[in-house]
Amino acid sequence: MKLAASCVLALGLLACATKVKQANAPRADEFAESGDSDMAAAPEKGPAPVIKNADELRNSCCKQCASGLAEDKKGDDPTKVPCSDYTWVLKEECLNYFRKTPMTAAEAKSCATTTAAKAPAKNASEE
Repeated sequence: MKLAASCVLALGLLACATKVKQANAPRADEFAESGDSDMAAAPEKGPAPVIKNADELRNSCCKQCASGLAEDKKGDDPTKVPCSDYTWVLKEECLNYFRKTPMTAAEAKSCATTTAAKAPAKNASEE
């Protein structure tokens, strides 16, 4: 009986003396390989679209701001809402453009419509 108690005590001490290794947390790239990831994938980075001149940048950014205004459900006065507020719609170059050149959503909407009116219409014979 004493021998059995001694063995149990020795095994208990031995178990307490060994270090228990803690499992490492899985890395984000390990989640990406498996199909059960609940983390959002990083956006793909590619070459930025080349804008040829300042007018094209302005026109592109006006269109993006106007689309942000169209999606906005708050109903704020467009003459008081800066385009830089539409961060979910604006691409990085346009967000920087509106930070450097503040413009309201109403101004961007009129800019986008005048740009569309100036664009030449395609005829079916040209295609």
